Amino acid sequence: MKVITTTVVLTITVIQLLDLNLFSNAASVSNDINLAYRGTWTHEPTECPDPIYVPERTPCTPTHNRSILIARMFAHEVDTLEIVLAENEGLADVMVVENLRTHNVQAIDKPYYLWNELRHGDRFKKFEQSVLFRQCESKKDKKGMWDAEWDDNDCLSNFVDEVKKEYDIIVVGSVDEMLSRENIYKLKYCDNLPALPAPSAISTGFGLLSRSCTTDWSARGTGSHDFILPTTYPASDTRFDRQFTLRKPNPPIVGGVHLTNYCFLPNMLLKTIWATEYKGTIDHAQFCKKTLMAHKTECLQSIVAKKHCQPPGSEYAVPRLIAQCPDRFPAWEGKIDPREEYVYKMMCAGRVEVLES
Repeated sequence: MKVITTTVVLTITVIQLLDLNLFSNAASVSNDINLAYRGTWTHEPTECPDPIYVPERTPCTPTHNRSILIARMFAHEVDTLEIVLAENEGLADVMVVENLRTHNVQAIDKPYYLWNELRHGDRFKKFEQSVLFRQCESKKDKKGMWDAEWDDNDCLSNFVDEVKKEYDIIVVGSVDEMLSRENIYKLKYCDNLPALPAPSAISTGFGLLSRSCTTDWSARGTGSHDFILPTTYPASDTRFDRQFTLRKPNPPIVGGVHLTNYCFLPNMLLKTIWATEYKGTIDHAQFCKKTLMAHKTECLQSIVAKKHCQPPGSEYAVPRLIAQCPDRFPAWEGKIDPREEYVYKMMCAGRVEVLES
């Protein structure tokens, strides 16, 4: 059994944001939180065997060996990045494209590139040889909620264009938009390639893997329980964008998972500050009046209030890291992760007497 050590970078990032007064009363709480976070992170995730040894079903007898690039826009989703890299290990190279600019017009930019902090740690160093890291440094003023994402999309497309001659197939998306390993295997080895470029039809549970919900962008029509990204291209194409509306609407590649709305406390805090959902400053005193479980329940319920959810169907494929290690990321089952409990206790030390479990 191999223990994967938790990186400290995520907690330090939260502290840096606290120091920059993005919390409404950061001055009164920053000292005690800084002391707590800047110590050694002692909580490790559940032990997990190396997923490379897990037997996998092969959907065809290999007759090809196509070269595949998975291009990902990455911001702060460290757990998600590990899941994605494990899913594509041995089948594809992964381009990680990261920008220091945030999606949030009210927030400051990120203090550093996370991949450079992650790449040499125990969780990620085994993937380093298959990762192409690219830095986006757009300086354009942010005028709207989605400007930074469109900038990232342009940056990713340009970087893909530089290396496309080395590949046969290119899959483009955000880090949380993931085709199943079986689909990547088919693209690499099997006959009868789908017509490309092609959208996807993947499950979106908005924080829970046990449900699949309707989305604003479905590949299979209104009312379908799927999400249209990532987009898969032949490397001979001339533009590599995440396409909500394809130029040529070919049938979707069905099966995968959209790991959005990860209701894991550090992720929730960073997304509130950096991403498009940001509505204002966080009141630390009010934050600590709610239990950790109450915050998680609100995260899981609020976004699906006007959506229809049901048990997943053909659009869902469980990531192999989660399939092999179901206790590795308990937040995806709506449970409390020991790491987020540690964060909550440090943030709310002396303010909350009882933590619900």
